[in-house]
Parts: sequence; C-alpha cells; structure tokens
Amino acid sequence: MVHGTATAEALRERILGPDAPEFWSTTRVTYLESLKASRVMFLDGYDTMLHLVGVSEDTAKVFEPLVIHFLALVYQADLAYEEAQVNGSFEVDLGWRRDMEDLLEGYGLLDGQARARLDDLQRYFELEGQLLLGQVEVTEDSVYEVLSIRSSDIALAIPLMLNLVGVDPRIVDELVRVNKPLYMLWEIADDVPSYAKDVAAGSYSTIRMYAKIFGAERGRAKLEEFRARLVEQACAEFAKVSATTLRIFVSSLAPAWLMPVVRRIPRGLLVRILQSSMRKDKMSRPELPTMVDEN
Repeated sequence: MVHGTATAEALRERILGPDAPEFWSTTRVTYLESLKASRVMFLDGYDTMLHLVGVSEDTAKVFEPLVIHFLALVYQADLAYEEAQVNGSFEVDLGWRRDMEDLLEGYGLLDGQARARLDDLQRYFELEGQLLLGQVEVTEDSVYEVLSIRSSDIALAIPLMLNLVGVDPRIVDELVRVNKPLYMLWEIADDVPSYAKDVAAGSYSTIRMYAKIFGAERGRAKLEEFRARLVEQACAEFAKVSATTLRIFVSSLAPAWLMPVVRRIPRGLLVRILQSSMRKDKMSRPELPTMVDEN
C-alpha cells in the first residue's frame, strides 16, 4: 500500500472542508452524467485504483465526491463528442474542460503535468472523431496516438489522488510510466468483447482500425505483434523503477495478507517475478476476435 504523508484527518479536511472557491458553484453536471460516474464505484477497477492509491476502506468515501464529479465531466465530454461526430464534426464546447480545470484548481492540483494530461484527454476525443470522420488518415501512427492517450482520464485521476494522499512525486511519476503500456493493453482487451457491436455501429476500436489498415488476417497478426511489444515495454519499465514503486504496483494486485512477504523480496527478484507474470498474463491479452475486412 502507498505510504503518503497526508493523515486521514487532513485528507478529509482538504476534500470535504467547508471552504470552496466560488467558481465551483458554476459547474453544470446532469444527473445522468453523475449516475454514469457513480456506476464506476461498483466496478472492480475502482477498488483496484483505491488500493493502488493507498486509500483505506474507512477513508475511501472521502474521495467519492471528487471522483464522481471528475468522471461525470469525462462522460459529459464523451457524450458531447459522440453527438458532434453524428453531425460530422469533432469540435464541441469546452465547458467540460473548464469545469475540470476549476475542480482541480480548487484543490491546488492544476499544475503543468495536470494540464498536459488534460491536453491528452482533449486530444483523444478530437483525434478519435477525426479518424472516424475520415479527416485524419488511419495509420499505425495515428491509431497508436489514440491508444496511447485513450486512458487519459485514469492517467490523470490516479496521479491526482496520489498527490492528495501526499505520495513522493518521484514515485507518482514512476507509477505513471509503469502503467502506461498496461493501460494500452487493457484498452485493446476492452475492445475484444464489443468488436462485433463496434463493427455494426461503426464505432471506434483499435481492432477495427487494424483491420482497416492491414485487412482482417494481416491486421490480426500485426495487432498481436503490437501487443507483444507493449508487454516488453512494460517489462522494461519494471526494470527501471524503484523497489518502492514495484511494491506499490504489486499491492494493487495482491491480497493484503501477502504484502509482508512482498516487502521482503529483493528488488531484482521482484522485477523478474513481475516480468514473468506480465509475459504469461492472458487477462490483458485475451484472444482477439475473428476480424472482418472493412476496406
């Protein structure tokens, strides 16, 4: 579990404290958007995120207002860009981004890195629309760019939560680097069960884009090669980061009772264990569906 400097009392005061900037009163989030965000609280991924951040069960609820509002703004943007695509555009009113900046600024979290990750999130929405509308050529490079920033909402949320908890910024940076290739693998995995539906609806998915670029049979082989490279990228990152970061990463996956054992494992051995596990893991690399030509 992460060892941050913020006490539970300080965390409650900072997130739930009575003082609030005036601009928080101007945000507009619908109940539907809040409801969609709240559903995330019932997913395993949210519990894993809290575990990674080091939030104990008794303080987990303190983060809920922040996370729900943050995700509601993400859904607001998602719905707006989907509507724009139907109308042949990729541009929307950026009220969602201004409200997100206000949210983060109110907590003192709107630094250069947060702005850069917001840039990635906006770029993701816009580039995906441009690819679907044929305004940007579908190439390996453009598909890679979308995939590399597709999880920008989570890539922004986790560092913000780590910063609130008071984790060393160097550890936060290492966790971001370790997780990036994993986010990309998980995004591809998420496209597997919805592939047929995505084809029928004309929705964006990495699998569809590879079929468009290379054709069905070659596209499947190229995507397998790409996933193998992402695995090796993750393994390379494991070898670069500190023992503390490796143990934090393991804590998000392993049961709490195992952590006393993990803390006694030397860094070199821990790297090899994680690399071996990564190369054998099938959950992040489920079997790809039979792809269809769309050219």
